[in-house]
Amino acid sequence: MASSLGSEIESRTVGALGGHLAVYCEPRANAASLPLLLHPSLRNEGTAHEAFMEADPDRDPRRWESGAAARLQRMLGQSQIGEIATALQRDDVIHLRGLPRDPISPPTPYEGDPDMSLLRLTLANLVGVMAVLGLQAFSYDCENDGRIVRHVCPRLAATGEASSQGWAKELLWHADGAYRAIGDERNAVRSPAPRWLCWAVIHDSPSIPVTIVRLVDVLASLDPATVETLLQPQFVVGPPDSFRDRTEARSVPILVRDGKGGFYSRYNQALCRGTTAAACASLEVMARALADRRLVHHVPIETGDIVILDNWRTLHMRPDFQPRWDGRDRWLLRIYGAEGGTSAVRAREHFPYCWR
Repeated sequence: MASSLGSEIESRTVGALGGHLAVYCEPRANAASLPLLLHPSLRNEGTAHEAFMEADPDRDPRRWESGAAARLQRMLGQSQIGEIATALQRDDVIHLRGLPRDPISPPTPYEGDPDMSLLRLTLANLVGVMAVLGLQAFSYDCENDGRIVRHVCPRLAATGEASSQGWAKELLWHADGAYRAIGDERNAVRSPAPRWLCWAVIHDSPSIPVTIVRLVDVLASLDPATVETLLQPQFVVGPPDSFRDRTEARSVPILVRDGKGGFYSRYNQALCRGTTAAACASLEVMARALADRRLVHHVPIETGDIVILDNWRTLHMRPDFQPRWDGRDRWLLRIYGAEGGTSAVRAREHFPYCWR
């Protein structure tokens, strides 16, 4: 059923021997939803405690990736993992539901650190899906204290922030880390923007879907002159509130060609500005296009879901909301994902996953 702000991601769930796994894909003319089933003989496999879960994911993410990938391969089998990989290559967002869940979820962490031992299965699901798809977890030293796992939930210290841990301000259309390099761009002192945003849902209330637009749809609604202007280095893009690095990216384009006839984007509606009259006008045209609700898709999320989003080919937003402060407010785990071989500037010699 279509929501008031756009279309919901088309989905279908299939049951299998008391458990189910469904993959929800961005609707396209050539892409139907892909329902997947847990391997019947291993449907309880994912609930077992495993040795890699004792490691600290923020200090030893590679051990988690290895162990979680092996766990997921046993659960699903190579054929179903191949289907997920195909969906990721073809679509801008994938949404998985039906993986084993932790029996007890801790309260939403409004401050301090939650007991992550209660979230081992959820984290193993998230890291495992990333790993079998060839995505490596990483962090930035100037955000989230350099930790791999970020808690996307209302935090008392983020009251006034326009960030994933703030709530009082609407997050306008944006790509995460938009002030960083994308595509084939290189920066000697700053690592690129994250290619993949990967979430696992702990608490799903208030019900706020992951709201996205696909870049290809937005650009199709723009005139060629506007697209050409967005390709010119006539823009300044600032860092988001969650980053301690406050250095703006200057003389950069909003769009970068992907080498395959398409584009990547570093658009951030709140933090981009033009340096020429044409650049300013192109941002106004872009903002008007994003106001077209027909372009908007909603990914309705539930506890236990996994969502992976292409940060360079989509934009996402989140409305402001009022937390209840009852320990059950909306809470997602977020991990940045990078493809193997991504050129990055290491921030810490002994922690290659932590980028500058």
